[in-house]
Amino acid sequence: MDTNYDVFDILGISRKEDSYTNLVKYLFDNWNGFKQKFIKKFVGDKAVYKKDEFELETRNTIDLEIEVEHSRKKIVPDMILYSKEEIIIIENKIFSGEGYEQTNDYSSETALKKIEQKFNIKNAKFYFYFMTLDGIEACSSKFKPIKWSDLIINCCDDTSEIKKDPRLKILVDDLVQRCEQYENVLEPADNESICTYLNKRTKFITTENLFKTYMLKVLKDINKKYNFNYEFSTAGNMNGHVSLVYLYKNDWRGIEIEEAKQGDSCRFIHIEFNMPENLKEINLCIHYEGYPYKRAGEWNKLKKDENKKKIIEDYEAKRKKFKDNIYSKLNPNWKRIGKCITLVETSISKQVELQEMKKWAEENVEFAYNLIEEFK
Repeated sequence: MDTNYDVFDILGISRKEDSYTNLVKYLFDNWNGFKQKFIKKFVGDKAVYKKDEFELETRNTIDLEIEVEHSRKKIVPDMILYSKEEIIIIENKIFSGEGYEQTNDYSSETALKKIEQKFNIKNAKFYFYFMTLDGIEACSSKFKPIKWSDLIINCCDDTSEIKKDPRLKILVDDLVQRCEQYENVLEPADNESICTYLNKRTKFITTENLFKTYMLKVLKDINKKYNFNYEFSTAGNMNGHVSLVYLYKNDWRGIEIEEAKQGDSCRFIHIEFNMPENLKEINLCIHYEGYPYKRAGEWNKLKKDENKKKIIEDYEAKRKKFKDNIYSKLNPNWKRIGKCITLVETSISKQVELQEMKKWAEENVEFAYNLIEEFK
């Protein structure tokens, strides 16, 4: 029997965020010890004395009637914890990233008024939490980051209350084990390749988590030298699932296309590492795209807009000039790509040891950085 599988794997729900949200709701409603600690975690000590006043709702649709800033007519917060006075909005992102400006819309004045109406609470005191595996920050500064494992391990530390319900205890034990394994993942060794390191996948520890941990070690000295902004993400293409991280300086990313008055003010230039799961190499690229990213159909629609046509033409002309300039300075390690986003690319085998990967990354990031700074 393969003991690496648990109830979540057997039921095929291990990668479904709503399943974990639903379990938290069930524990809140049926386990008093969990409920007390859950409320205290989000509201503070005073909540211990008002625990019976709090209720938890999940995936509750709030109709806004009018579009908020980023074109949402409704919001669906993962969890809303509320009493007669407080409303706590909890957005749960275990595997997925935040939707475009999602937390800004969820904490907008329009949304908060509708939430108060939904729960019949006047002048509520609002709290906001963004719950992820790594405790990352949300787009909105109103949302306080919190780690999934901190919540679960803290709220489930004493299971004596549920020992008479073996089915529930199995679920809780499996959930806690997932969190503990995630927290205890080891950093890669200096002689470890990323291929070997990815074999440590288990439970919550996904390819994306391991890619991030590995690349943070690869990029440690690079970030000290250049002080890049960096963002991790995922994508998919003909080569399967792609884990990626991109690096950029503040002046490499402009304003949004809709607000731009000239072409080079809405660009986003960045250096990207990407790892397609079905290929044997990791790629390092220079990207030049409009900000925010637009699909081909959206881009063509903008080009037909009389108010944006000249700005788009100006953007495309300046992008071409930038591309031609860096093509003229390429060294033999790099190749031209010329796609709608990627301009140039260099690659290295996934089999190389971490120290060799660091050396390759440092040399080529320096080359890419100098090109961008010269021609941006």
